[in-house]
Amino acid sequence: MNMIIQRTIKLKLRPTPEQASLLAQAIQAYTDSFNQVSAYGWTHKVFNGIELHKATYLTQREMFALPSQLAISARMKATEALVSVKALLRKGKKAHQPQSLRCPIRYDQRSYGLWFDRNEVSLLTLVGRLRI
Repeated sequence: MNMIIQRTIKLKLRPTPEQASLLAQAIQAYTDSFNQVSAYGWTHKVFNGIELHKATYLTQREMFALPSQLAISARMKATEALVSVKALLRKGKKAHQPQSLRCPIRYDQRSYGLWFDRNEVSLLTLVGRLRI
């Protein structure tokens, strides 16, 4: 039996002011995409990730200039938030459309790289990969 061990690590990044600005732009576009997908799902009562993908993917890429992987990640986070809200509504609790003021980017193996030997991380942004 193969076991996969998954770990989450926290790293303190020290970007230059220019890199910090590029990361802030990516976070804002990601947040805007998350909010837009959430609004679409809430308005149209769509809580399925595949259906949300079909309905929003191209629009998100065009509107926010997100790379493919970040557009998909924002949609996945929005889907998870919508499903959570739907579960609350089923239990008879009050809930409203998921929204975020600053949604942290969920990086995965396709959107970041990490090299401990070089003390370097590569993060996907709106302008490509950023090495910090």
